[in-house]
Amino acid sequence: MKTNIKVTTKNINSGIKTEPSKCPIANSLKDKFKHLTHVRVLPDIVTITVLRNKKPVSYNAKTPEHARTFIKRFDDGSLVKPINVNFNFKKAEFTLA
Repeated sequence: MKTNIKVTTKNINSGIKTEPSKCPIANSLKDKFKHLTHVRVLPDIVTITVLRNKKPVSYNAKTPEHARTFIKRFDDGSLVKPINVNFNFKKAEFTLA
């Protein structure tokens, strides 16, 4: 599942440093996919969980290099600007509830 998100100023302002489920990228994913039950953004991997037929299904995507830089700068307290990020989510072998 390929998707493109725009991390907005609103996502940045509401983001929390070092919180994988509340960072600006996680906030943007929540804005795009209203049905998420779980989101976790790490420097190497992003995991989202959605309900499919009332059952949780998780998807993983590699964190693109420019998003890694964004995460590091945000967590360090540096100024970050809105960015676009493309993800290629693939069904995970296990599901995070």
